[in-house]
Amino acid sequence: MNKISINLNFSGAVLPMVDHEDGYQRVPLKPICDVIGVEWERQRKKVQTPYLTRRLGTGTQRMYWAGQEREMVVIRFDRVGAYLSTINPESVRGAGNEEAADFLERKHQEWDDLIHAYELHRGDLINGRSVKEALAIARIKRMQDPILKRLALAKIGIDYDSGKPVAADDTGNLFGTCQ
Repeated sequence: MNKISINLNFSGAVLPMVDHEDGYQRVPLKPICDVIGVEWERQRKKVQTPYLTRRLGTGTQRMYWAGQEREMVVIRFDRVGAYLSTINPESVRGAGNEEAADFLERKHQEWDDLIHAYELHRGDLINGRSVKEALAIARIKRMQDPILKRLALAKIGIDYDSGKPVAADDTGNLFGTCQ
């Protein structure tokens, strides 16, 4: 049986989140589209293509929304980011929503950096590095100042020259002995 479990605040829109029989929570897509300012009908058709249906867990669900029960297109809550990655910020900007376009560009950059850091350091991530560390590595790699970059990498245990993890010395000092 499906039931509303919580409400999710998404950029000012309160979305009902429902537990689905497959164990994943779902959120309605139309309010997300409305907040971003993209054309709903085009987005509805896009997420119902076979590939995005599988990727996003797209379906329909009877939900109580805006004072009445209605059939809504929903996606898995854990796939909202994947959906947002399919939206072109320039289209959003062209529709007049600068704030949402800027938000999407920042998120796309963050996700691209995270994916790159994950692929670059896959073994490290599998061997205990966290996603936060991967994001830190991605941000550090964009630093222009080589001294700051060296210090930041050393702080998280990465050798500047090789890009590989280094063990702390016996004293626990990641920076080693200064010469």
